[in-house]
Formats: sequence, C-alpha cells, structure tokens
Amino acid sequence: MTNKYLILLLLAAGLNSCSKPFENTEQRSFSVSLDTVRVDSGDEILFLQYFLNVSTLDPSQKFLYNMNVMEQILEKINQKTLSLDSLIQLEKEGPNGIGFPSEVIALDDGGFLFSNNYTLNYLDANLQKTKQITLAREEFITEILPPSKTINIQSQGISTDGRFLAGLYDDSGIGQKPDGIVWIDLEKESGKIISTNALDFITENNLVLEIDGQVRGGYSGAVFFESSEEKLFFS
Repeated sequence: MTNKYLILLLLAAGLNSCSKPFENTEQRSFSVSLDTVRVDSGDEILFLQYFLNVSTLDPSQKFLYNMNVMEQILEKINQKTLSLDSLIQLEKEGPNGIGFPSEVIALDDGGFLFSNNYTLNYLDANLQKTKQITLAREEFITEILPPSKTINIQSQGISTDGRFLAGLYDDSGIGQKPDGIVWIDLEKESGKIISTNALDFITENNLVLEIDGQVRGGYSGAVFFESSEEKLFFS
C-alpha cells in the first residue's frame, strides 16, 4: 500500500508540474579572450608585483602608466609600439610627495591623481602638487556626513576624471552595516548622502572575531564604486 500511494503522489506531482504554463527564459552568453603582449622595456625591469593594480590609462588611451610603489616611479608604456616610453620619478614626501598610493588616475590636463583611500594628491603636468584632500579632515566632507560617521576606506571609488568620489559611510566598526552611500563632487567641494536598502548583502559576508565578548578583528566585504556626475554604479 505504501508503494502504491507513493507512486500516485509522484504521478500527481508530475501532472501538476506539466499543467503549469511554460516559462520563457532568456539565455545570454558571452565570451572572454585572453591576449598576451610583450613590452620592450629596454634595460629596465617593469614593476609587476602588484599585477598592474596601481596603473591607469591616459585619456587618449595611448599610454599606460604603471606605478612602481616601491621606488615611487611611474612607468610610461606606449600601447601602440608596446615599448617603455620613459620613467617618471616621483617624490614620497615633501611639498610634492604622494606617499604610498593604492590608486593612480591620469587626468585630462596631463596631471595625475594619487590616492591611498585616506588622502588624495593632485599633481599637474609638471609634477607639482596643486591640491591635497584628506577625506577625514576636510570641512566640506565632514559637514555632509552625519556626526561620528566616516567614509569607509575599502569601499569607495573615484571617477576616471578625478572629479567625483563615492563610497559607503559608517562608524568604522567591524561587521557593522553601512549607513548609506556618500557622493562627493571633489571639484565643487559639495555632495550628498544617499539612503538605500540595497546594502543589506554586505553584512551577510562579514567575518568578525570576538574574544571574551569583545570584537578583536574581522573582515568586511568591499564594495567597488564607479561614480560620475549623473550616475553611480557599485558592485
């Protein structure tokens, strides 16, 4: 009897599923190709320890600037001839110092923007510093953020023209849910905060180390931002 009822239940389930209308699903496919290029660097050894993570294309897309963060040197690579064009020596400290940047952006005026997620340093085409912005200290930024809130250092992004910055803001606590998104016009020194419920997924991937009820460490998932004057993308 048990087997008979089991068969009847399976048949009923099968008939029920067959009676449902067919749902059209759109399938998209994409392909990825990987190309290997060889760059003639002459007698120099290119800095590849960071896998080009601190590099940028100039606005014309003709040159790739790769940052040797150990020697404070920008390697200028001609993408058409696939050869090293020149080495640009920068300063770590002093009036034109850039510190240890984790991001570099080539600007339209021939200058550069260097960021370490705490401080932004703008250099002109002659490598003279024209502006420095410390995110936690600038009055126009602290006035935008709610009291005691700061911009998350690992979840922020600067536009490719160096004009806009967007990121999460919170109280810097490990494992805490972000309060929202802050968008800043670095050129006009203005901005706004954006409240959203689309950030709940972040805390689901957090790892928190607690010892005797006290948070001693942990890891929070990073969010990557691409901002512009009219649009904001994050992933």
